[in-house]
Amino acid sequence: MRRTQEVGRRYVAGFVMVAGALYFAMTCVAAGMAWQVSDPWWLSSNFLALGLIPSFAAVGLARRAWSDAQANGAALCAIALVILLIAIVCWQLFAVTF
Repeated sequence: MRRTQEVGRRYVAGFVMVAGALYFAMTCVAAGMAWQVSDPWWLSSNFLALGLIPSFAAVGLARRAWSDAQANGAALCAIALVILLIAIVCWQLFAVTF
């Protein structure tokens, strides 16, 4: 792999890692703000399914793309971004209740 492709792949993977961490932080804040006005079991299950798991999956895929020596790092980052986008849409449609 050429050096410029490796640098670009790492930039994209770094962006996806930051996006996953930021998504996790924002779902923590939104769940904390809605905790007193919502059912705690409903909110905690949504936080687990729509906040924790997608953000960890995106960060994990981005870490794998960062360290991958082959050319499929871009595909892993694309999958991670799709996971985050689906989670954001589902969080906005189903979980935010305030």
